[in-house]
Amino acid sequence: MAAKRKVTPALKQYLELKEKYRDAILMFRMGDFYEMFFEDAEVASRELEIALTRRSFGKGGDKAPMCGVPHHAVEGYIAKLVRKGYKVAICEQLEEPKPGKKVVERGVVRVITPGTYFEDEAEDRFLMAIYPKGDLFSAAWTEISSGDTFFSTLNREELQSLIVKFKPKEVIVPQKFDTSVLIEIYPDLVVNEKEEEFFDENLKTVETNVKEELKVLGALNNFIRETQIEFVPKLKAPRRYTGEKFIYFDPHTQRNLELVEPFYDKLSSATLFNVLNRTETGMGRRLLKFWILHPLKDKGKIEKRLDAVEELTNSFFLADELRSELKKVYDVERLLTKITSGIATPKDVSALRNSLRVFPNIKKIISEFRTELLSEISQNFDDLYDVYCEIDRVLVDNPPFTSREGGLVRKGVNEELDKLRDIKENGEKILKEIEERERRKTGIQSLKIGFNNVFGYYIEVSKANLHLVPKDYIRKQTLVNAERFITPELKEFEEKILSAQERIEKIEYEIFTELRKFITENSHRISKSAEQIAVLDVLLSLSKVAQERNYVKPEVTDGFEIEIDEGRHPVLEKLLEDEFIPNNTRLNREERVLIITGPNMGGKSVFLRQTALITAMAQMGSFVPAKRARIGIVDRIFTRVGAADNLSKGLSTFMMEMVETANILKNATERSLVILDEIGRGTSTYDGMSIARSVVEYLANKVGAKTLFATHYHELTELEGEILGVKNYHVEVVEVDGRVVFTHKLIPGASEKSYGIHVAEIAGLPKEVVERAKEILNELENKELKVDYELPLFKVAEERRVNYEERELPTELKRLVEELLKIEISTTTPLEALIILSRLKELAKTTKIES
Repeated sequence: MAAKRKVTPALKQYLELKEKYRDAILMFRMGDFYEMFFEDAEVASRELEIALTRRSFGKGGDKAPMCGVPHHAVEGYIAKLVRKGYKVAICEQLEEPKPGKKVVERGVVRVITPGTYFEDEAEDRFLMAIYPKGDLFSAAWTEISSGDTFFSTLNREELQSLIVKFKPKEVIVPQKFDTSVLIEIYPDLVVNEKEEEFFDENLKTVETNVKEELKVLGALNNFIRETQIEFVPKLKAPRRYTGEKFIYFDPHTQRNLELVEPFYDKLSSATLFNVLNRTETGMGRRLLKFWILHPLKDKGKIEKRLDAVEELTNSFFLADELRSELKKVYDVERLLTKITSGIATPKDVSALRNSLRVFPNIKKIISEFRTELLSEISQNFDDLYDVYCEIDRVLVDNPPFTSREGGLVRKGVNEELDKLRDIKENGEKILKEIEERERRKTGIQSLKIGFNNVFGYYIEVSKANLHLVPKDYIRKQTLVNAERFITPELKEFEEKILSAQERIEKIEYEIFTELRKFITENSHRISKSAEQIAVLDVLLSLSKVAQERNYVKPEVTDGFEIEIDEGRHPVLEKLLEDEFIPNNTRLNREERVLIITGPNMGGKSVFLRQTALITAMAQMGSFVPAKRARIGIVDRIFTRVGAADNLSKGLSTFMMEMVETANILKNATERSLVILDEIGRGTSTYDGMSIARSVVEYLANKVGAKTLFATHYHELTELEGEILGVKNYHVEVVEVDGRVVFTHKLIPGASEKSYGIHVAEIAGLPKEVVERAKEILNELENKELKVDYELPLFKVAEERRVNYEERELPTELKRLVEELLKIEISTTTPLEALIILSRLKELAKTTKIES
C-alpha cells in the first residue's frame, strides 16, 4: 500500500506504526487531535458517527481517508470503540515540536483492548488466560480496574461455568487451542491466540506446583505489559479460586435463575442482583455480585454473615450512620489502579483523599458492633490516616484536571516552588507598574501591555498616538488600528516570568509523580481496607433490603431438610404491584422428590425458582423472603427450565433439553437441589412421558437429591406410593361460574386437569377456536372411555380376527401391534395404549388394512 504512494515523513511514520498494530485502530496524535487514516478512518467514522474527510500528505500525494477527534475528548470516543469490541492503539507525540524539525517523534504508549480498558466504570472487564492440561484447563483471570486476580485448574464444565460467572471480555489461549469450549457458551468472546513462549512460567511469587497455572498467570502479565506499555497497573496478589467452597451453578442454572443477568431482556432489572443491590460503593457492588454467584457451603462462615446482617438490621441508627459515611467513599480500587498505572489525574488523587478522609469515622462506627464478622473487620481495619495526611499536605483542595498545567501543589511543600510563585505573582504586579510608568512617560493613556505565544509580551499603541512613541521602542507588529512594540526592560521581564512558569510546572509535575509513587508504595494497605469497605457495604445492603422487604433470618443446618414457610419469589415480589401469594416448601427424606402438576400460569415455575433462590440467598448470607426458613446446606443447584435451541451447534430445543438433563443426572449428588420444569415436552407425548418418568426414578432411587419436578404428564403422579420419597403436589385452581381462577397456592395431591384450553382463552385465542377445542376435547374423552379395555388387548385382537403374524404387514405396524399386546389393560385407559392405538389407526388407513 505504502509503495504506491508518495510517502511524506508523517505518513511514513504512521504506516510504520500501523504495521506493528494491524489489529487495532491507530489513533495518531497530531497537535490537538488524534487522527485516523485509511481503513481505520472508515471504521472509526462509521462507528463513532463522525465526519470522514481526506487529507493530503505533501504536494501531489494521494489524499488519504481521514477522521479525527479532539485530544481533550478522546476518552469518550475510545470507550465507544472498545465497547463495540475494537482494540485502540494510542500514539502520542513524544517530544515538543522544534523549529527546523520536519516531524516530531511519536510512539504507541498504550493499546486499549476489551479486556484491559480499566477506565470503564459502567461494567466489569475481566481478562482471562487458559492453558489445556489433559482433560483439565488451567485458567487465570483479572479485573484490571479493581486489581482482583484469580487462578485455578478446572474440568470443562467448571471452566464453562466460570466463564458464564465472570464473563471475560477477552481471553488469551495458546495456538491450536480448541476454542469451541469457549465459543459454544459465549459467542462474542474476543480470543487472542499466542505462541507457546508467551505463556511464561517464571513467576516466583505464586504458591502453586502446577506449572500450567504459572503459565496462564505469566500470559496475563505478558499481555498486560504488551498492551499497557507505559501504563502498567499494579495488580493484587493472585488468589487461588477454590470452587469447592461454593455452591456449584452450571451455566444453564446461572441463566435460568437470572442471578445477575436477565435471561431475555438484557436491559431488564429482573435479577436477584438488582433486588439485593443497595450498595453505596463500586467495591461493594462488585462484591455483592460475587457473593450472589458464589453462595458458601461452610455453615460457620454463613452464620457469621447472617449474624452481621442481623446486627446491622437491629442497630438502625448505627447502620444508617455507617451508610452515610460510605456514600462519601469513591471506588477506591479503581482509583488505585489509575494511580499505580500512571494515568491518574490530580482529580483522581483528590477523590482518593476525600475517600480516605472518612476512614477514621468508619473505624469508629464499626468498633461499636459486637458480632464476630464485624468485630474482625473493626480490629483489622487500617484507617490509612497517614496516607490521607500526606496526600492532603501536598495536594490543593480543588486541583486542576491535568498534572502538567500547575496549580496543584500547596504552598509550603517546596521552597523553590514557593519562590518561583512569588516571582510570578509579583511579576503581574511589576507588569502593572511598567504599564502605568510607560503611560506617564509617553502621555499615551490608552497604552497597554499584552501577551501572545508568537511575540511574548508587547506594548500596544493606537495609530492615533504613534507620534508619541519614544525612540527606544522597538516595533514588532503592525495591526490595522495599532502598532506593537517591545523594550529591553519588557524583554528581560518576559524571560524571567516565562522561565518561572515553565519551572513551576516542571516542579509541580515532579512532586505529583512522587505523590503517586508514595500511594503506590502503600497500595497493598489501601487495597486491604477497600476490600473491608466492600464487605461492610454488602452487609449493609443486605440489611437494608431485609428491612424494606420484610425478609427473615434463615436457620442454616448441615441436615438434609429444606423447610420454607410462606416463601416468596424475591424478584417477582418486587416487580408485581399486587400482593405476592406465598407458598410453603417441604423437602426431606420422606418427601425428597415433589411431582408438581397444575395448569400453565398457575405458579409452578415461580415456586420452583423461588425455592432455588431462597436456598442460594440463605447460603450467601442473606436474609430471605419468607416467614420462616430452615435450609440444609446444598452443594449444587441445578435447573432445567424453559425452551431454547442452539442452532450453531446443530442442537434442537429437545436436544438441548436432553443435554442439560444429562448434565444434571451426571453431576447431581444427594446434597444437591434439582429443579426440573416440563422434562420431555420437546418430543412426542409417548417418548416424553417415558423419559420424564425414567428421570424421576433415577433421581429418586440413584441420586437421592432434593428435587422439584413440574410436569403436565399426570401419569407421573402414579409414582407416589410406588417410589419411596416421591410426593404429589399441585397448584390450586378454583372454578367459579365456569371460569378458572388461579390461586397460585401449592397444596398436596395431584391436579385433576391441565386447564390448557382455559389458559388459551385467557391468552386471547378467538372465541370460536376455544369453543371448537372444547368440543374436540369432549369427543376425544368420550370416544376413548367407551372402549372396553378390561381384557388384554391380544384377546380383542383375536376376536377381531387380526392375526398379524400371518399377514404381510408393514414393519412399523407389526412393531406397534407387538407393543400393544404387551400391555395389560384394566378398568382404566393407560396413555401408552391410547397413543399406540391412535398410531395404529393412522397406519391402517394409509395401508388400507382394516383396524
